[in-house]
Amino acid sequence: MVAVAGGLPSAPGAGASDAEIAEYYSDSSVGTSAIVWLQVLVVATIAFLWFVGVIGGRLGEREPRVFGTVFLGTSILLAAVVFVGTALLVRRPPHAFQLESEAATA
Repeated sequence: MVAVAGGLPSAPGAGASDAEIAEYYSDSSVGTSAIVWLQVLVVATIAFLWFVGVIGGRLGEREPRVFGTVFLGTSILLAAVVFVGTALLVRRPPHAFQLESEAATA
């Protein structure tokens, strides 16, 4: 997952203006690259959950029930946060369409 985050070095920062974000996503090569990297993040998260399941299955009866429950619960919570964050990063700003149309009329 860390490698995926490193794949987006040119993405606009948290303090970027609306115009900068719209410009970033309007460039087809950069936007496509960002969406591909974010899809890889989703696949990596699913692989992480699979890994957690395999580890839990291998440990079986040797692990305490509380540890297994907390381990699985926090893994699912992490996956949910990653999926929500990915969805928020992929979505296009709602006013980006206004910026494009305003630029066309100006």
